[in-house]
Amino acid sequence: MRPILQSVHAVILRLQGGYAALFTILFFIALPGALAEGQHVGVPLVGQLAGFAAAITLLTGKPGWLVRPGRPIHFLPAGVLLAIAPFLFAFMSMSALILLGLPEPLGRNLSVLAGLVSFLLCGVAWWLALVLSLWTPGPSSGPDLQAA
Repeated sequence: MRPILQSVHAVILRLQGGYAALFTILFFIALPGALAEGQHVGVPLVGQLAGFAAAITLLTGKPGWLVRPGRPIHFLPAGVLLAIAPFLFAFMSMSALILLGLPEPLGRNLSVLAGLVSFLLCGVAWWLALVLSLWTPGPSSGPDLQAA
């Protein structure tokens, strides 16, 4: 059961990385139009670059303690990162959709929905990281040598 949970955890992290990278591409597609309109894009640009670095890290499956937490001590950094990451990824998706210049109700609703996906993916990954880090393998079920 543990290998299945590890695989699901790794797939969720890669899915989150791909989702964030998609919004980085969308941001850079919308960037020339926003610059032509005179919008200030300095803070969203820095957020996109930081988020893109995090997305590439998730897509490559590194570091091992984040993708495959095997000990309770691994949950401390993995849990903190998975608790902070959705805010960065939601900022990425919202800023990309805002730069597209969609009409107000549609743009706002799509931005919230896009951010919600990041919170859901990172939330499920957080719980799986907790389970995987606390789940220590039991003793092997080999033959009982003392009974003989």
